[in-house]
Amino acid sequence: MSSYQKPIFLTLHDPCGNDWDKMTACDTGRFCSSCAKNVIDFTDKGPAFIYKTITEGKGQVCGRFDDTQLNRYYYPEPVTASFFRARPLLLAFALGCLVAALQTGSANTVRRQPHVLGDRPLIENPLKPIPAPELAEKQRSVTWITSAGNVYDGNRSEPMSYGMIKVEGVGYVYINRHGYYEIEVPLSMAGQTIDLQFTAFNYWPVKRHIIPGQPIKDVIMHRKPFFLRKRVRLTGCVGF
Repeated sequence: MSSYQKPIFLTLHDPCGNDWDKMTACDTGRFCSSCAKNVIDFTDKGPAFIYKTITEGKGQVCGRFDDTQLNRYYYPEPVTASFFRARPLLLAFALGCLVAALQTGSANTVRRQPHVLGDRPLIENPLKPIPAPELAEKQRSVTWITSAGNVYDGNRSEPMSYGMIKVEGVGYVYINRHGYYEIEVPLSMAGQTIDLQFTAFNYWPVKRHIIPGQPIKDVIMHRKPFFLRKRVRLTGCVGF
């Protein structure tokens, strides 16, 4: 089992231009003579295999992926202890309960005060998706108005990654890997209604109307049905 136990965000740093069909077949996929590396075929592999292979390779893995497998989070499998591994813990717990029962019945037992957590902060669950960052305080010109928001994948219930927004009268804005974006419009457009169109590969576009400077409601994007998707397979070195 991999010693790395944190979520990873899988993306291709630089897709490879070598022809997959011209590579030499091998046990794990193909061998690339240009890079002198084995290229693993992940297109028919599940999330657990992808997570284990890439974390054990410390991100230095070349592979072939469907576009649906990229630009998303992968999580480690929950660790379940076997019965034999748990036996010492169960024995220690049973002995602890027995000692506590004997101490409770003793007249000379000194009762301990219950432990109070007080204001100790809670520890966040490391397996939760990384939340979109808040709008940073930046020194901006008074001639610009900034709006910000978040985009989520309605099929996977996680932040949408690397989409694009067409902003009426301004141009295009990109959505980052955390599903977060910022839009800057001239002060002259204050109070006007601006049309936004959210697009991402193999997802239905979403239109939204906003007023610059006002809060923007979260946008949910949904993947197109399988028979309408354009299948793309990419090869390259992965990173997280």
